[in-house]
Amino acid sequence: MNEIKFINPKRIVFDESLTVVPMMGTIAERFQGAAKADLRAEGQSLSEELTALHGELEKFGIQEPIPVTFMVEKKKGQKKKAWVKGWDGRHRTGWALGKGLKTVPVRVVTEAEGRAHLESTVIGRRHWTKGQRAWLAVTLHPAVAGNTKGRPGKSDSVGITAADLASRFGVSPDLIDQAVKIHRVFEQLPSLREKHEPGIWVGHGLGAVLAGIPGAITTESKPKPAISWTTMQGPLSTLSNVAKSFAKWTAEERDCARDAFANWLSGLPEDFRLTLTEAVAQSAEGETAE
Repeated sequence: MNEIKFINPKRIVFDESLTVVPMMGTIAERFQGAAKADLRAEGQSLSEELTALHGELEKFGIQEPIPVTFMVEKKKGQKKKAWVKGWDGRHRTGWALGKGLKTVPVRVVTEAEGRAHLESTVIGRRHWTKGQRAWLAVTLHPAVAGNTKGRPGKSDSVGITAADLASRFGVSPDLIDQAVKIHRVFEQLPSLREKHEPGIWVGHGLGAVLAGIPGAITTESKPKPAISWTTMQGPLSTLSNVAKSFAKWTAEERDCARDAFANWLSGLPEDFRLTLTEAVAQSAEGETAE
């Protein structure tokens, strides 16, 4: 196939596998904020690479056609659905949309060719750690995580086993095993995925993520206790100590304190404000009685 066409970039819908793979800009930003110096350096390098890419697009436009597959789906009792599935080129497409371009060059491939291109492109990008590669492998081939007996070995829909993934993505079987275990937990508890998957993209080791999961599950399964009134005793005693020096404050400092408390009170629930008001009134009555 591999026919070159020109289509409106608005028609391109990228394969769902790409939705879980962060774009270069996201990886660069996360790496630059990482604790490890080598990851921060990698983040800076990626940022410069992305700037260069945008510069080339501005100067020359899209030179490399975006690989796509023209998809048609017909379900019983429904109208025929047609769309264009993209396998790579999110930066190029985003740039074209931002420029308001009406057409972009695309290279028409089969679905199998597109998926192979997606995988080889992801593997070929130098900014993935081995842990990230293992996570990408299982993310792109989630059916491998379906085998719950022993080391993952079940083939996915295109016949790829866990051993294949380890070889193709250049990682050890143990890393694939760790990625599979994490994937299974995330499938059961999506909230944990939201909290912990970003750490993988920042370069946290899969072993560290896996080690922290039992505690995270325990915390996740227990409802967080409401803050009790007794926990306020410490802050209130601190406030009382501060109040003792009130007489020594300047008029400006007192104005600042009044405004600060007014802002704080405005953010409280109405019934809580009423309770505090009643407490102030009760205190004033006690002073009068004396």
